[in-house]
Amino acid sequence: MHREVNAEKKERTADALALFCQVSDGSAATLKKAEAFAAALPPLPEDPFEAGMAVKKYLIDSGFAYNSRGLLLQDILKRKRGNCLGLSAFIGALLEARGIKPEAYEVIENPRDAVYQLDEKRFREFEHGEHFSYDHPALPDEMTTFHDYRYIPLEHPTPILSGKRLETTHLDKDAIEKPENWTKMQAERIVRIGYRQLCGAVLVDRARLLFDHTDRPYAEVKRILFRGLRLWPGNREGWATAKIMAEANFDDRLREAAVQKYKKIGGTDARYRFTMYEWFGHEEDLDEALRLFPAYMEAYVAKNVDHAASEREARFDFSVAAFCYANSGDLDLRNLYIQYGKRMASWIGKAEYVRLAKRLGLAKHNPWRFAVTMAQVGDPAILAQTIKRNGWPQKPREQLLMALAGRGTDPVFDEKLMELEGKYGQSRGFRQLTG
Repeated sequence: MHREVNAEKKERTADALALFCQVSDGSAATLKKAEAFAAALPPLPEDPFEAGMAVKKYLIDSGFAYNSRGLLLQDILKRKRGNCLGLSAFIGALLEARGIKPEAYEVIENPRDAVYQLDEKRFREFEHGEHFSYDHPALPDEMTTFHDYRYIPLEHPTPILSGKRLETTHLDKDAIEKPENWTKMQAERIVRIGYRQLCGAVLVDRARLLFDHTDRPYAEVKRILFRGLRLWPGNREGWATAKIMAEANFDDRLREAAVQKYKKIGGTDARYRFTMYEWFGHEEDLDEALRLFPAYMEAYVAKNVDHAASEREARFDFSVAAFCYANSGDLDLRNLYIQYGKRMASWIGKAEYVRLAKRLGLAKHNPWRFAVTMAQVGDPAILAQTIKRNGWPQKPREQLLMALAGRGTDPVFDEKLMELEGKYGQSRGFRQLTG
């Protein structure tokens, strides 16, 4: 706890590179390496935008490239890879270290860039049956390694220099010689922030990644999340992350606070409308999300699979979504196949579903959720086998779902239900699941 308090004190006074290092949980050696990197930059043009382009060219010549997992300063320096948030924070800090401070940063949601156009074109091809027939829709059994598509309205931060947006992720020579005009790029939502708020977003993403991919204690991850939200209280999607974390841990108080914060910030964009649909179930929100962004795959599945007029339509539209997921760098086909495993097995048969599951490694990707799915498909023995092999999942909500799926099949599940009832029985979220 003292470490977190000291970190927040440093965040209030740090320069850009030091702040980025701090929110990345980087070491003194990391900061020293970053400062040396900034000092090694060639002389920069006086015009701030041209200086930004010069830094971008230097990164390209030095072998840097885009990677969706490159968020933290130490990882960007070590692997020469960064995502849109990490590279914006890195380039902005390098410029400040050389005396050029960006005017601001704009967080652009669902930009109408070249990837957006590709999303729309490819989606229409699938939807119009150009790759498989309506009566015999195929299902992908692998995920692309090229990640040329999104199919989800992401936030894309960019530094503002000389009144222009500097796109930071296209790290190739074409981006220098034939840069896409991001200054006039249209988007569903644009929010202007400063560098401290940008670093708050880094902390929120750190917390989200720890929550999704590690077994770090909830209290620790929540502290990191709130450090980020204190730096940027208006981070709408940060409050959505808070709500998801709270639900997974039956933290009713945080859940309600996060929902109210999210609604207060509000929006008219597809991401906001789909989130409102997920939380409150109003179908007009779902329809509006798809009107704004027809290739929004999470919303497309909710509308065209969950609310399909027939199983025939649902199966075709699910195949459309599955191929979009398989080609996305930001959606995970494995999660889709686990979530809809029971219906997939009814369409293609249990044996074919198991083949796809093995091919894609669903049991390794998320053993507990996959076990629950297989129990629904007709293989309840896998539940006890999974607990014996992997133990219980870290998150209380996941534990409860496993226990409910295995209730009555083995004493270990009945005992876990009693334990969870004692800890979380007063939680509204717990009662909704057990009700």
